[in-house]
Amino acid sequence: TFDENVDPESGGEVPPTGLREPTRGFGKVWRTYNTVKGNLGWAISAEIADFSAIQEFTRGRMVYIPARGDVLALMANVDGGTGTWVSLSGSF
Repeated sequence: TFDENVDPESGGEVPPTGLREPTRGFGKVWRTYNTVKGNLGWAISAEIADFSAIQEFTRGRMVYIPARGDVLALMANVDGGTGTWVSLSGSF
C-alpha cells in the first residue's frame, strides 16, 4: 500500500555499519510489522522495483524475478514449518 505521495521513503532509522534501512514499499512493511523486522533484520542492498511472475504449488511457490535473472522457490516443510527459500538460476 506504499503511496509515494503520502508515505515517507524512510523511517530515518540508522542501520549497523554495512547494512541498510529498508525503504519505500518494503520499508513500510518492515517498519509496520515488528515480526517482519525482527525475523528479517536490516537490508543488505537497496530495494529494486521490478515485475515478477508467481506460480503457486501445493507445497510452496516459485517466483521469477527478471531483474535478478533467477527463480526463488519456497518449499514448505512437510512438518508444517515455515519452509525454505532456494535461489535457482534461469527463468520459467
